[in-house]
Amino acid sequence: MDNLGKLDTIGITERSRWPNDATSAVDYIHSLHVIHGDIGAHNFLIHNDGRLVLCDFAGSGMEGLKNTVTAGSRYSHPDSYGIDHETGPEDDVFALGTVLYEVYFDKRLFNDQTSGEIRRKLRDRQYPDLSAVPRPLRNVIEKCWFHHGYKANEALTDLALIESGENGDTLDLPENLGWISVNGTRD
Repeated sequence: MDNLGKLDTIGITERSRWPNDATSAVDYIHSLHVIHGDIGAHNFLIHNDGRLVLCDFAGSGMEGLKNTVTAGSRYSHPDSYGIDHETGPEDDVFALGTVLYEVYFDKRLFNDQTSGEIRRKLRDRQYPDLSAVPRPLRNVIEKCWFHHGYKANEALTDLALIESGENGDTLDLPENLGWISVNGTRD
């Protein structure tokens, strides 16, 4: 990625678009009945204009068919841990919630935990506190994580509340970009 040496030059305006960029990408592929299967911060590139672009479709599949890869533990829906689980849109949407969390908090979900510990926490519904997140974004993250059947296009509509400034909510992202993975790790 050519921008790796320039991450500190990406302004707050560009970064404030990242939740919408990530959600738009997932909505778009779902409109084509494509299931990514490995949505995570590690599979978004930063374009030259500072926008996020979804990448790595190697393990993707068409809706209703089995994907060849699954998401890392922090991006995996807790109901997907079975061997015969067929990856669907709800798995991508759950992972999108984690990406949105990571974009806002500038850190990976359960960063210091092992894959087993992460799976246990997700299975037991022990999610981090979201009270500091602006209401529209918090609502989207919670719906991605907890509302079975929530769709990316619904998340996009809900995120529009942030861009419109409705209810006085804004998206103030932290200055540090430490969550961005340079080495491609994806737990």
